[in-house]
Amino acid sequence: MKEKYIILLIVILAFSLGFVYTTNKVITAKHKTIRQFDRKIKKVQEKLNSARVLNNQLKNVSKVLINSITEIDEFSFEEINSFIEYLGLITDTDKIPISAISHRAIASESNLIQHQYTLAIDCDYSQMGKFLANLEKEDKLIKITSFDVKPIRKDKKVVVDGDVQNEVTRYLVTIDLSIFKIVKEG
Repeated sequence: MKEKYIILLIVILAFSLGFVYTTNKVITAKHKTIRQFDRKIKKVQEKLNSARVLNNQLKNVSKVLINSITEIDEFSFEEINSFIEYLGLITDTDKIPISAISHRAIASESNLIQHQYTLAIDCDYSQMGKFLANLEKEDKLIKITSFDVKPIRKDKKVVVDGDVQNEVTRYLVTIDLSIFKIVKEG
């Protein structure tokens, strides 16, 4: 009787080892396949994300170009004043005092019209960055032709977003920038 139990135990053990071996082999093969699919999916998702970012950037560029196309070969007073108001708004938002602002029309190529603005502001480094970021958001073709930064003074105690900073350098920033419009042909 003991022999029968030993044979049964050996058969059960052999089946168990065979089962473990085959399932291990199948699972390992499936893991390799799954990892290959994961790598492929990751590459495709990266391409998709890059395409989405590129698409958003191209939408913004096309919006700027569409807003810059005109049939009139000069800027209207409303366009000039609205851009000056926009400059005032973005400086006012960040509490940046404007020292001077001026504008003038510039002779341009045949299908490109240009209007130049000179803006002098008194700001710190953080305000200057915010101003440039807000200027970049404008849906116009804008070119900064000169950018002059001169330190003018240091403020002693300044509170920025609840944090007290010891000294903040103030700068006189003079920016010459031009806005452009493209004259529609035909």
